[in-house]
Amino acid sequence: VSVYTTLCWPAYLTSFSVLGYLLGSEDYYSHNRCVLIKAKNVTRCALDFRDGEEVATGFKNMYSTNLFTERAIDLIANHKTEKPLFLYLAFQSVHEPLEVPEEYMKPYSSIKDVKRRHYAGMVTLMDEAVGNLTDALKRYGLWDNTVLVFSTDNGGQTLAGGNNWPLRGRKWTLWEGGVRGVGFVASPLLKQKGVESHELIHISDWLPTLVHLAGGHTNGTKPLDGFDVWKAISEGRTSPRVELLHNIDPMFVDDFPCETSLLNSNSSPWDDTLFNTSMHAAIRRGKWKLLTGYPGCSHWFPPPTLFNESKIQSSDPPTKRLWLFDIVHDPEEKNDLSEKYPHVVEKLLSRLQYYYKRSVPVFYPDEDPHCDPEATGAWGPWA
Repeated sequence: VSVYTTLCWPAYLTSFSVLGYLLGSEDYYSHNRCVLIKAKNVTRCALDFRDGEEVATGFKNMYSTNLFTERAIDLIANHKTEKPLFLYLAFQSVHEPLEVPEEYMKPYSSIKDVKRRHYAGMVTLMDEAVGNLTDALKRYGLWDNTVLVFSTDNGGQTLAGGNNWPLRGRKWTLWEGGVRGVGFVASPLLKQKGVESHELIHISDWLPTLVHLAGGHTNGTKPLDGFDVWKAISEGRTSPRVELLHNIDPMFVDDFPCETSLLNSNSSPWDDTLFNTSMHAAIRRGKWKLLTGYPGCSHWFPPPTLFNESKIQSSDPPTKRLWLFDIVHDPEEKNDLSEKYPHVVEKLLSRLQYYYKRSVPVFYPDEDPHCDPEATGAWGPWA
C-alpha cells in the first residue's frame, strides 16, 4: 500500500471493506506510530488507523487483534452465503511492540525472558482469535465451502521474542530462520487432511491457486511468477514450483547486525564471473540453496530455556560470501557444499544473474518532508 496517495489504496481500487493501518509497528491500543522524519530531523507521533479512506479515531484503548477479529466476524455474519467471499485478515500480532492484555501472560509466568513471555501471550490471543473466526464461519454456514490459509510473512525476530530454532538466522536475513514461513491450510475441501507438506511453495503462488480454486482464471493478466499449487496442498502431489528467488538487493543494509559485515575481499573461485557475489542474494532450486554477499545475522538462536547460550555463532570467516546447502537434508544450514559441487554453484549463480538482469533497479527515493502529519494528527496521503 502506498501512503502518499489514496489512488493506490485498496479501498479506492476495489469495493473491499478495509480496516487497518498504513505504516507498521503501531501501538496495539492507541494505534499511534512514532517515526523519525529525517528530512526535518523530527520524530512525529500520530494516529495510524483507517476505516476505508477515513481516519478511524474511535478505537483508542481497543486491542488491535480483537478489533480486526470483531470486524471480520461482522463481515462473515452479514455475508450472503450464495456469494463468494475473499477475506484477508492480517493481524498486527505478533509484531512489535510487544503488547498484550495481562491475563494472557499469566499462564507463562514461568518464562523468565520478558520479551518471550509477552510474545507467548500475544500468540495465545491470536490463536484464540483464529478459533473465534473459524467458529463464526461454521456458525453462519460458510465453513463447508471455505479454504482457510494461515501463514506468516517472515521468520521470527529474535530481538523481539521470536525464535526459529533450530534454523539459522532471524527476520531480515536470507537464512532459513528468516525466509522459511510456517503455516497451515484448513478446509473441508482438502482431499488429504492432517498431513505435512514439504513441497516448495512461495507467497506468489497464492494468487493463481486461490483464483483457480474459486473458479476464476488468470488469462489476460501480466505474466505471473506464481503457480497453482492446490493439488500439492490438497492431494500431496509434487509442486509445480522447482525454483524460488528469495531476494536480490544490491543496496541491502542490516539495521540490526549481530556481527561485522562482510569485507569486500574474497578468495572465492566464483568471484564475479557469473554474478556479483558481494551482492545480498539467495536462490533455491530443488534441494539446493545458494546465498551470496552478506545474508544477515548468521547465528543460531536457541530458545531461552534450552541452553545457557543466547546464540551459537558461525565459524565462517568474515570474508566469506558464498554458501551452498542441500536444504532438504540440511535445513539448519550447517554444511556448506559449495566446494564439493561447483557445477551446482555455477548453475545457481547464472540463475541469479538471469533474474538480476531482468529486475527493476532498486530505488529508494529521498524522504518527502510533506509526509509530516503534524497538521492532521494522522499518518496519511499528502499528494
